[in-house]
Amino acid sequence: MRTPHNYRQLSPITTLTTQYNGFRGVDFASDPQLVDGTRSPDSLNLMTDTAGYPEKRPGWRVLWNLGGDLGGTINGLFAFTKADGAEVLLAHAGTKLYELASDRSAPVQKYDGMADARSWGFAFGGWFYLLDGTNYLRYGKTAEGPPPVYGVQDVTTVAYVPTVAIGSPPEGGGVAFEAVNFLHPKRKISFVGDDGVAEVAQLQISAGATATGNLTIILGGTTFTVAVSSGDSVATVVNKIEAVTYAGWSDSKAGDTVTFTSTTKGEKS
Repeated sequence: MRTPHNYRQLSPITTLTTQYNGFRGVDFASDPQLVDGTRSPDSLNLMTDTAGYPEKRPGWRVLWNLGGDLGGTINGLFAFTKADGAEVLLAHAGTKLYELASDRSAPVQKYDGMADARSWGFAFGGWFYLLDGTNYLRYGKTAEGPPPVYGVQDVTTVAYVPTVAIGSPPEGGGVAFEAVNFLHPKRKISFVGDDGVAEVAQLQISAGATATGNLTIILGGTTFTVAVSSGDSVATVVNKIEAVTYAGWSDSKAGDTVTFTSTTKGEKS
């Protein structure tokens, strides 16, 4: 005969609750059963909210793909605010620099030729300066609008050219005025002519990296241009300078220096 069960004799079910306050992250070192109440043993999909409580981590989606499709390794991401208040992200991907607008529109390539290495940057004077170990670049407004044009410039081509000496007599010397700007080899010297004495100017070429472009020489208010190429030696640059015809001036070379002598006497600028 089956014995009837008396359900009234069953023990009541005990309910246990835990309240979590002040969530402070995860604890992977302790046994999951012994983790402090302010921590989680596994936070794969958890994060803390602004009040310090755990909440489920939101999902994600791809906004831009700069690796592989457009550039390569992401070497730097920098926030920058334009003059009109618009906020953009500058992304250094591979050898390229992209502008990423806050409206999530398609990335705009601004430069190609950066080093494929980690970069660093800073904002100053309305520009964002970038250094990648090889190049020194700046991003900012390169032309007025409307709308204004934003682009990238090589700092060595736009850096200030100092006047290193003023009041220099034809035989040389003068008064030191501004320090040399080591960002590029250009410098200016202000000469004062001597009545009855031909003005003399000297240009010394220093050894260093040479970029393809034009070397500008101004004599007596007249501009002369010498084309140089990347990799030109000091001797090659001196020969190219000496080979140009300078109206109103004669020139001669000696080692790394080219001397210009006015063909007329009297005061010249």
